[in-house]
Amino acid sequence: MASPSLPLTPSRPVAPTILVVEDSDVVRTLAARMLVEQGYAVITAIDGVEAIEVLERASIGVVVTDLRMPRMDGRELARQVAARWPGVQMIFMTGHPSADLTDGLPGPLLMKPFARDDLAVAVRTRLTAFTE
Repeated sequence: MASPSLPLTPSRPVAPTILVVEDSDVVRTLAARMLVEQGYAVITAIDGVEAIEVLERASIGVVVTDLRMPRMDGRELARQVAARWPGVQMIFMTGHPSADLTDGLPGPLLMKPFARDDLAVAVRTRLTAFTE
């Protein structure tokens, strides 16, 4: 007698992949590790140029990006993401809290160093916007 087949759906919905964009190896690795520990799939990029390459080939739900980076900063990355992938949500991080840098960002700002819980809450909040 054959056993009944079980559904192949996961017990909880699979969250979209998170892209962490940061030029500092230490901060990028730490942020990615924090998110992986929360159960998210994570891809990393060293700057906005590499992030665009990732976005062109992967389905990303949230981009967590530094504001100051070489080649393409976080603000320019956000402009390009909004134009090409309007459903992708943005979270920004910085260690340089100047008003000219942080004014009018299209997403929350985390000040470095940030706590794991602060990052987790920001991502959960943006994922809610992504899925609505």
